[in-house]
Amino acid sequence: MGDPTAEDPYGAVKVVEWVQTPENLTDLSSTNPYDDARAHRGAIRGDFVVMGYSYTPNWAASRNGNDKYDFYVRRSFDGGQTWTTDP
Repeated sequence: MGDPTAEDPYGAVKVVEWVQTPENLTDLSSTNPYDDARAHRGAIRGDFVVMGYSYTPNWAASRNGNDKYDFYVRRSFDGGQTWTTDP
């Protein structure tokens, strides 16, 4: 694949750096038009709620297997009042 900052021979857009902070959690989706969330899943059983989704900062590279998708899981044991990623 070579240097990630070099020109792509296929003309694909590259996202070479991505940072998630508390300050940018409210950014509109148009702020980064290349990020993508897919495979949203969820389940509810009593007060237990679980949801998961996959995310990539660069869908153009991911569609060709050149970038990664991360899968995130959030759980609530009190009907959605609080959420955790810990077991």
